[in-house]
Amino acid sequence: MSVSRPQYRTPLAQVTVELDASIDDVRRLLLGVAAGEVTSTNGWLVGHRFGFDGLSLEGGPARFTVRGAPSTISVDLDKDRSMIAMEGGWWYRGEHWIQASNRGARITHRVLNIAGVGSRWFVPLANRGFMHLTDETAAHADTLADAISAVLAD
Repeated sequence: MSVSRPQYRTPLAQVTVELDASIDDVRRLLLGVAAGEVTSTNGWLVGHRFGFDGLSLEGGPARFTVRGAPSTISVDLDKDRSMIAMEGGWWYRGEHWIQASNRGARITHRVLNIAGVGSRWFVPLANRGFMHLTDETAAHADTLADAISAVLAD
């Protein structure tokens, strides 16, 4: 089942990392999401971002709400297109797209502004013009790649 979401503007930041890992293993890890407790095999990306203690996922199969997180977080899952996204706050959407590559797997992380039309203009002001967003997105992608590699090496 695919998530039907509105088309967003050009990403505010986009970073791609390559992994020496099986595309099937990466998809299984990142797209393994179902209602229930967040564990190393269910909602791993959520646990990687917010910790594994006390988090659970409600809903599904394409849109989930994270319970126990520091703020309201939603997870969109599109297994057909190999994409998982997390939304939080009033403007943030982070998408992770998984594709095959010569090395094994490629993950593209996109940060999108999903604020309503009336407040979309305010997002860059509230975030100091996103001066460090590309660097922060790159650091997140590198950390994620390292964590995925470590988990899949076990």
